[in-house]
Amino acid sequence: MNQKSNKGQFSFSKDERITNKKVIQKLFESGKKISLSPFIVKYFYDRKEVKNKVLISVSKSKIKSSVKRNLIKRRIKESYRLNKNIINRMGYSFAFVYSSSKILKYDELNKKIKHDISVLIDRIIINSSLGNRLAESVETAINLSNALVRFCNSIVDIIF
Repeated sequence: MNQKSNKGQFSFSKDERITNKKVIQKLFESGKKISLSPFIVKYFYDRKEVKNKVLISVSKSKIKSSVKRNLIKRRIKESYRLNKNIINRMGYSFAFVYSSSKILKYDELNKKIKHDISVLIDRIIINSSLGNRLAESVETAINLSNALVRFCNSIVDIIF
């Protein structure tokens, strides 16, 4: 039995939660932001950290009932706990801010969290396959649009 132990792989311990006010302030002031419905995700990298840390927030202005806010937070925590192993880099701090006024079922929320974590990984991790993925995306766009692709940036639009 020389298998690696997975103990703690699916846990969500206290040291994985962001509770320090200075860290929360730094996260919201200088962290990068991605808006992915129903979340606004803020993140930053801290070399000192050994683990990824997470803050989960549900807006009181969007969800009035504290019981419903806590339900959503429990669902988000559970979904993150089960999907956090997708993130293979350590030292990041994440804030998942639930920005919808609609209460999603666990299955829908879990699907959104998986997607958001995948998007975060794409934004955070720059790897050698990025060029290949870009080429595949352009090829797919060409196939789906009858050979019409538009590249846009802040200076010029190019249509092929």
